[in-house]
Amino acid sequence: MLTRLNTSFLGEVEEICLVTRDRERTARELRRLGIGPWLFMEINPENTSEQTYRGREIPFTIRLAFAQVGSTVFELMQPMDDNSIFAEHLRSKGEGLHHVSFSLGKRPWPERIAAFEARGFPVVQSGLWMGAVRFAFFDTEAATAMSFETYQHPDDWVDPAEAVTWWPSPPSRTP
Repeated sequence: MLTRLNTSFLGEVEEICLVTRDRERTARELRRLGIGPWLFMEINPENTSEQTYRGREIPFTIRLAFAQVGSTVFELMQPMDDNSIFAEHLRSKGEGLHHVSFSLGKRPWPERIAAFEARGFPVVQSGLWMGAVRFAFFDTEAATAMSFETYQHPDDWVDPAEAVTWWPSPPSRTP
């Protein structure tokens, strides 16, 4: 049995992400292992404001896919340009595990950023999707062999139907 460690800083694991060159192919292969259905969406300059990359305001586009696996979300990211840490990862390491996202105990957004920065890990990529969902990735890769992320959305958030599609079909609802 593992000893339960105090993770009060990071909180709960919310998401595990793979970077891929082909979101659809990777989703299809993971579906063969029972992971899915997949919610597809895109982050781009039209739907995501406050886009930053390595400390500068730079637009980027990333195709995403999400699937719930127990209490954790599996995420796929396919960069569509060179303006991201995800494109850097593909160039230097190829496809594979990129980051893990943590809840940070549901702290307010400024406190989340400050908690990482106080430990020497500045924001390397960030944005505000659909005016409501904040995300930030931190410069942890050299120290930990992967990136760390946190994101925040309103408690009553529902993904806008016009911004997402499901593959192969939406999840079935249970009463």
